[in-house]
Amino acid sequence: MLLELGDAWIGVGAELEGLFNEYQAAVTTVNGSYWDGQTADAAQSRAQSDNKTMQVLADKLEAIGTRAKQGYDEINPPLLRARGAIMEAQRRNYQIADSLALSLQNATAEQAKELETLQTELNGAVRSAMQADIAVRDALNAARTELRVAFVSAAALGGPQAKADGQQLIDNPGGMSPEAQQRLIEAGQLTPDQLSALQRGDTATIPASQMEYLNELSRSLDGKSPREIEQMVSKLPPDAQKAVANSFQIMSTPGVNAGPVAADDKELRNSGKGGLAVLPQQMQSSLTRSDLVTKDSVYLVNKEVNLNGVADNKAIAKMIGSGDPQYMVGTDVDRKLLDVGSKYLAGIEDYKDDDHGWVGSTRLQIDGGSGGSHGVVDSFFTTAGKDKVAVEALVTGEGKEELYNNITSHAWTDKGAAPATLFQFADGAATIENPNDPADVKAAERHGKIMSSAAEYLSGGGDPGARWSELTSLDSVGNHTLGERNPLLTQALATGFAPHIETMVGGTSPNTTGFNIPVTYDKDKGEVSSWLDPDGNGTYRGTNNIFSILATDEPSGEKVSEAIESAKDRMMQEYADAPSSPGSSSKLGMIGTLQGLANGSADASEAARVYGDYGDQLTRHNDMQSAFDLPQTILGDVPFVGSYLDMGIENMKPDAPEVEDPKVSSAPNFNRMNYEILERMAIPVDQQSRYGELFDNGGMRTWEDIQRSPNRQALVAQSAELFDSLDRGDGNSSAIEDAYRRMMSGAPTTKKPEPEEG
Repeated sequence: MLLELGDAWIGVGAELEGLFNEYQAAVTTVNGSYWDGQTADAAQSRAQSDNKTMQVLADKLEAIGTRAKQGYDEINPPLLRARGAIMEAQRRNYQIADSLALSLQNATAEQAKELETLQTELNGAVRSAMQADIAVRDALNAARTELRVAFVSAAALGGPQAKADGQQLIDNPGGMSPEAQQRLIEAGQLTPDQLSALQRGDTATIPASQMEYLNELSRSLDGKSPREIEQMVSKLPPDAQKAVANSFQIMSTPGVNAGPVAADDKELRNSGKGGLAVLPQQMQSSLTRSDLVTKDSVYLVNKEVNLNGVADNKAIAKMIGSGDPQYMVGTDVDRKLLDVGSKYLAGIEDYKDDDHGWVGSTRLQIDGGSGGSHGVVDSFFTTAGKDKVAVEALVTGEGKEELYNNITSHAWTDKGAAPATLFQFADGAATIENPNDPADVKAAERHGKIMSSAAEYLSGGGDPGARWSELTSLDSVGNHTLGERNPLLTQALATGFAPHIETMVGGTSPNTTGFNIPVTYDKDKGEVSSWLDPDGNGTYRGTNNIFSILATDEPSGEKVSEAIESAKDRMMQEYADAPSSPGSSSKLGMIGTLQGLANGSADASEAARVYGDYGDQLTRHNDMQSAFDLPQTILGDVPFVGSYLDMGIENMKPDAPEVEDPKVSSAPNFNRMNYEILERMAIPVDQQSRYGELFDNGGMRTWEDIQRSPNRQALVAQSAELFDSLDRGDGNSSAIEDAYRRMMSGAPTTKKPEPEEG
């Protein structure tokens, strides 16, 4: 049986391979002439792909056939030995039990010994035959599984199978056959090479049969709403659910194609390319409807802000969210989810800014019914925000200013976790680890562009004061600042900015790219300015603005401080390694600028928080004062006793609240900072001799030791002279301080609220 089955499987594989060779030959030449043209190219490419697939399948069939024939050779020898032992037992008139135990009545000692020997031979042969049989059975079972996977692999799929699988998904999603589930899984996968191509911005060609399967699966769902599709998909096992989500991503990826396709190929919509048009029809319609947000008048008095299609679009986000992030590479479904979420958010903010009184008020309608705005838009950002190609397009395209306004001013119920997804990246995404890897370079460039866009907004785009005022007076009692209202958003931004911090103060952050800062040259002044340094004088009011806003949340401020300390340490070491190299003194200025950024942002954020809370107290005080004013006015006019009543009420009024001035950072000890750099430097022997009091046994004395010395002032002066001499330029010992004070002068300020008079 094993030999017959083995030959049959090998024969089937050879026959199929021969048929597909004929198929490929038939579309290569027609009537003896070579066939060319667009249709010919598509047919020949498809035939070549199909033939390669069949060669793989034929190899699988040959392998399982060969394994079966090998099984004959493994089982037959011990089986023959066992049969021979049984025949010998019969010849000797032994009794043979069903368990193959041998026995002989009234056996002599010699006969008993012979029986024992034959029993041992029989047992060994039976055991070997059974072990071989089990091994062959397990091998064939494993091969059968591999064969099933091969026949439902992406390259072996097709439209008819997708149509049948789609019908199963509609009729009985919880009862889909294992083969159908495996086809879903195979269709929802790309190879590492295909994924790498998409990640570096190239196109990925997939088997035409896989694209046909995806197209037909999508077409089978055309009549179902997104909510109906989501309900069906939710009944699948987790792996199959993920596969459907990945399939929606793959079929909507513009960079995916099926190779050359005939213009009239009805099984490959959108010319065999991925895109929005390949998704199920009602998913397309829901994501692109023109009335996502409308604003209507009601009885010519009140207004309605209507958010339409919310439930359907949230169902799409839920399905897509169950997929693998690696397939989120600029897909149309992700782009549309971000677009839809942004429009809903704009509608909610529009509603929030309107009047909500009885007359002339605005009400919010969601899918035709009244409802709150909490949680409406979160899933769009948490899902599609993982697609950094789509995020880059969103935050660098038209409408980015409005988007940032809405993201930062919205009171997110999750403390800003949803929009934070836009600015969260894989570890190491900001830096180029391998310049020869286009995907690595592209990821770093994308990181830089996204964070540059966010930085431009927070900087004020040339008007830092206006942005500072907006994001530190959000009109929310106790949560006036962006950091207090949406701390998880500021923490994500702080982490995202950290690798670019040197670029944001006029330097170059190592191994980064894409953080673009357009500059403007003023011919009259001879100065270059940008939104980071709008005055062009090194005060970096834009950069100060960014990090002061972030520092309104304490953990975000700590992240900023860590990044600044790391950059300062790097600058100190770079200067210490080559103090006299061209342009090295600029590193000293960078150190001072970074220190000024740390202190200035801490002071500005502290003032914003303190004065914001003080403003709340004044508001409550003024309200209480007003409550006394009316009875005081009325009773003060009562004849004879009015003056007494007026005085009594006046004494009952609460005292105005008081506030301590916000804490202000102390300037660092600049001499000590210079000395820290000196300690890292290789001081020439002649300089060690000249400034011998600064050294002890060939090494520099500690700063603490110098401060304890009676002549510490002279030693500090010597350290400044030594510092200047190593760069061959006077004044370098004050470079850090000069840059620090320039930077501190650019920090934003918050005006202290004043009590109302009277």
